[in-house]
Amino acid sequence: MQRYVTKKLEEKTTTRKHLDKLTIIGNDKTEHYFFDRDLVGMMDGGQPKN
Repeated sequence: MQRYVTKKLEEKTTTRKHLDKLTIIGNDKTEHYFFDRDLVGMMDGGQPKN
């Protein structure tokens, strides 16, 4: 049960970080491209590029 709770908290933290980044980016199309690229990289098991 503890593993489940820990995983959910990690997901919530990650989601909050993504939402915060989108808030900062606003309507900047170039930054949306980089944000999307980072998300795809994370889905492939990699780390986002800075």
